[in-house]
Amino acid sequence: MALQNQNQALDTVILRSEQFTFVTPQQVKVATGLAANINDDNLIVPIITASSLRMKPILGITLFNSLKAHYIAANYDPNNLPDGSTLPDNINYKELYFEMYDALCWWSFVESLLPIAVKIEEKGIMFNSSDFSTNAELVGYEKVSSRQTKIAEAYTDAFVCYVKDTIKIKELKDEQIESSTTNFTTYFPKENNCGNCR
Repeated sequence: MALQNQNQALDTVILRSEQFTFVTPQQVKVATGLAANINDDNLIVPIITASSLRMKPILGITLFNSLKAHYIAANYDPNNLPDGSTLPDNINYKELYFEMYDALCWWSFVESLLPIAVKIEEKGIMFNSSDFSTNAELVGYEKVSSRQTKIAEAYTDAFVCYVKDTIKIKELKDEQIESSTTNFTTYFPKENNCGNCR
C-alpha cells in the first residue's frame, strides 16, 4: 500500500510538471529571491494560478491564448518570440512577454506562500515546522504575504499600463477601459492620462 501511494505521489508530481507555464519555478526563485531550496513542485500550481487569475484578465482570452501559442511555437524561449513585424496583428510578443514577466513571477511567489507555509495532510491543516528555527506561523505568513503582494501589485499596474498603451484600447474589453483592471491603484479613464504609465 505504501509503495502504491509513493507511485501515485510521483505520478502526480510528474503530471503537474508537464502542465503549461509561462515561467519556470527556477525563474520565479531568481526574480523574487525565493529560497533556492524550495521544491519546484510547490511552485507549479501557483504559477498556473497566477497566469490564469492575474495575467489572463489583463490580456483578455484572445491575446492570452495568442501569446501562449506563440510561446509554445518558440519552444518556450521568450527570445524566439515574434516581434510583431511579420504578424498580421503587429503585436510584439517578445516585448509583451518580458513586460508580463515580473508581475507573473511575483504573483507566482505570492500564490506559493500559503502552500509553502501550510501543509494539508490526511491528519488536517498545519503550519510547516522547521528543525532549525522558530516557525513564525500566521503572523510571519501575513507580514511576508502583505509585503510581497504590494510588490506584485506594483508590477501588475505597470504591466496594465503597458498593455493599455501598446496593444491599444480597442484590444481591451470595455469594462477594463472603464474601471481598474487590477483593482489596485490604476484607474483607466477613456483619455490617456494614466499616472502609472512610464
